[in-house]
Amino acid sequence: ITMADNQSLTARVMRGGAWIYGRFVATSAINLAVMAILARQLRPTDFGVVALASVILRLLVIVGAEGVSEFVIYDNKEGREQRVQAAFWMDLAFSLVAVLVGLLCVPYVADFFQKPELASILVALLLKYLLDNTSKVPDALLKKRLDFKKLVVRDTALEIAASLASVTMALTGHGVWSLVIPGLVIAPFRTLIVFKMAAWIPGLNMYFKSWPGIFKYSAYVIGGTLTSYVITDGDTLFVGKVLGSEAVGIYNLSFLAATMVPRNVTGVANRLALPALSIVAADIAQLRGVVDRMLKIISMVTFPLLLGLFVVADDFVLAVYGPQWTKAVLPLRIMIIFALRYSVGGVASALWKATGRTDISFKLGVVTVPFFIASIWLGGFYGIVGVAAAITVVRTLMGLVSFKLMGQCLNTGFWGMIKPLVPGFMASCWMGAVVYLCGLITDKLLN
Repeated sequence: ITMADNQSLTARVMRGGAWIYGRFVATSAINLAVMAILARQLRPTDFGVVALASVILRLLVIVGAEGVSEFVIYDNKEGREQRVQAAFWMDLAFSLVAVLVGLLCVPYVADFFQKPELASILVALLLKYLLDNTSKVPDALLKKRLDFKKLVVRDTALEIAASLASVTMALTGHGVWSLVIPGLVIAPFRTLIVFKMAAWIPGLNMYFKSWPGIFKYSAYVIGGTLTSYVITDGDTLFVGKVLGSEAVGIYNLSFLAATMVPRNVTGVANRLALPALSIVAADIAQLRGVVDRMLKIISMVTFPLLLGLFVVADDFVLAVYGPQWTKAVLPLRIMIIFALRYSVGGVASALWKATGRTDISFKLGVVTVPFFIASIWLGGFYGIVGVAAAITVVRTLMGLVSFKLMGQCLNTGFWGMIKPLVPGFMASCWMGAVVYLCGLITDKLLN
């Protein structure tokens, strides 16, 4: 890659980042307002049953092809046009199998959790899953071209429409379905729009001969998805089964609030990271430089917001969600500790995919799962607070192991990966201290 190529790549990444970050700012404000309304119109049990259904959905469709869109972005070899078409049909075939398996399991799942309402919600989510998956390959084509503007415009418009529909349904008494139906209705529009934007239509030739090569890349991603499922969703399943729908509603809202900033910022980074890193993957020095800059920028954006939220968590929950959610304050503060690591952890996943080392995520997940299951069981004796504390310890420690592996991959060592995070962390600590002192002074003046 020449100097001119490198500058052009940087400029394209920066433009893409600006569009995606603009979407993050806009949709975060909208989502916060929508959640504030929904939290007052719906019960914790409504949020709990949808959260549980979403987690179960990810288990039911685990046989679906994962890593196909990442393969489309990663693949730069000759003949890739045929492999893109093969990837689309392979993904659709695996998705259909996953949905059929899921539909067969729905009655048994609802019976296991002793929640009949789960069945109809799961059927709706399975249909949405199938519709969403048809857009994965054209989405990947736009990302590979770093054409993020089109994706941002589409996603922002559809998200606003879905949010307005959710609020309208909640205000008109549709209860739990206001969290499900809007996404289902929006899904086909999302797919139709992206095919037009990508200017790509799959041919009828499925190129079966390319499927083994695609699956070889995707196999570790599928395995990693399975282990990641246990690590990210095992706690929700446990709380839903053992502690009930209200508990899982409070627990899930705590997690969503704690990871609100990281999910959006990490989403920005991940969309940019994989296509950008895949271009410079052959040059360790350039790869290390891009990763370093990503970690520094992400930490400077997320760390201050997270530590600020930690300080004002009680006021935040009361003002945004209402007094019925006060039990979420302590789990929220605990999960923010994990969210600090989570906010910068997405770069590691993009690095493994860009360098073709998807096996690393899988192997790390396999090692993590036993510790995670044990931590959930132990934490469960102390309710949702205990579960939150236990999974935060395990997730954070394993995140540090991931950073060590990144350091080895980039020939910079563990501390070389931590160094870019120090300025953002130190600035955040000072800001958190100032916010805390201002709160104390304000309380004394008002009281």
